[in-house]
Amino acid sequence: MSRPKLWWAFAAALVTTVAGAAQTFTVLFVNDFHSCLESFIIPGQNEETGGIDRLAGLIRELRAANEKEGIPTFLLVGGDIVQGPKCPLSMYGAAYRGKASFDCLNEMGVDAAALGNHEFQYGWDNLHLLIAAAAFPITTANVKYREGPRRGETVVPEAVWLRVGAKRILVFGLTVPMETRDNPDLVFEDPVETARGVVERYDGQADAVIALNHIGSDGDIALAQAVPRIGIIIGGHTHEGLERVKKVGTTALVRSEPYGTTLGRIDLLFKDNGELVIKNYELIPIRASTPTDEAVAAVVENYREGLTAEFGPAMGEKIVTMNSSDGRVIASNFGEFVADALREATGADAALVNNGVVGVGLNPGPITVAEAMAALPIASTKVVVVPYKGAALKKALEHCARFDVGAAGFLQVSNITCVFTPPAGVSGIKINEKPLDETASYKVALPGFLTGKVYGYKMLAARHTFDTGLTVGNVIIKSLSEGRRIPSRPESRITVAEP
Repeated sequence: MSRPKLWWAFAAALVTTVAGAAQTFTVLFVNDFHSCLESFIIPGQNEETGGIDRLAGLIRELRAANEKEGIPTFLLVGGDIVQGPKCPLSMYGAAYRGKASFDCLNEMGVDAAALGNHEFQYGWDNLHLLIAAAAFPITTANVKYREGPRRGETVVPEAVWLRVGAKRILVFGLTVPMETRDNPDLVFEDPVETARGVVERYDGQADAVIALNHIGSDGDIALAQAVPRIGIIIGGHTHEGLERVKKVGTTALVRSEPYGTTLGRIDLLFKDNGELVIKNYELIPIRASTPTDEAVAAVVENYREGLTAEFGPAMGEKIVTMNSSDGRVIASNFGEFVADALREATGADAALVNNGVVGVGLNPGPITVAEAMAALPIASTKVVVVPYKGAALKKALEHCARFDVGAAGFLQVSNITCVFTPPAGVSGIKINEKPLDETASYKVALPGFLTGKVYGYKMLAARHTFDTGLTVGNVIIKSLSEGRRIPSRPESRITVAEP
């Protein structure tokens, strides 16, 4: 098999050096911004944060300042560019399937971006279109074609070369392994073994090695221990920024905060002897006072106008905190609201949604399109109706009882009541206030992905599904716009028996 193609990226500042001369350069980085293109206020806080136009504005200023000093500047993106969980403003990802985010990055001079797991959320065909339209290099070394004429090849270049004067820096991406049910043509190989192979292939050619990881903090540590030749690991996937450089052996680990709320900056120096050292490291907050980039702001405004034209700017008032729970009732008021809306929109006997469908909690106040989509991190998911036997529903509830209450796989229900007896017992199951008949067939509304054996719900796999033509997001937006109120507290639909 031929060696995969490599991207070359050269710093904007033209630097003339001689072999052995000291050279300073800057790496700016961001990870896990999940289509949070607009600024927002985190529930419970007062200060505005984020906004990709402000992120781009800060990057532009830092580049300009470095250029005056003849210092090269690179911008790296650590994955999860597209939609994702618990993002305060994720409607752009749900509505545009990543295109809005990629169009913004096309204006920002990205030098390399890794693929995160959420880039695959809408399938390989959608991601392939995003990659083809990207004006920047994308790298991931451990995602390969499973079959066909390109079997065994990486789906994007396995590495990118950065050039600082006479020095060559190898940057390669890694993606957290994930189920390939939605991407059957792809295989996700072990990140550590993949990294070891990449470093061995190119080590003699590189003056420094940077891993642009989207494998989580534990994965970063394991990689640093297994492949010490990597000088810097820019992490992703774990939504926890590193305020200080974390050293594992000789490898430096860094990571920015999620959702574009901080920009990571690391200033580096190639010493006369070729050693790479860190001069400075910081996470720079993105605030209301941060300058904006007009070109990126125009891209966001264009997509914002599209959302407003389709859904309208506001949909009434919410009088309670969304996602609140109460005592031993193991449900959220918004989760039950979503389940009820799916059932009513489809005329089903019952409805099931999982906690992963319900995103961030939202405080009382006006409900906007932005907030509605933010509270539904997978709003573009199709709504289907499936005829299930009562026995299958019982098994699903028994499986649900094994999850912790806050787990993504825990179910919210509509028109179903029951009692959980830990660790997995279920009793008193009723549908429409009547005892469950295990031999009867019930029409159940649910997000389509729940029929794919996710979270271990094998009993919900279905040969025959009715595609309603609806999405979770559209159902909820319509329900809210018609004036339906979110209940002030969850009902006693699923309760836990006292020990």
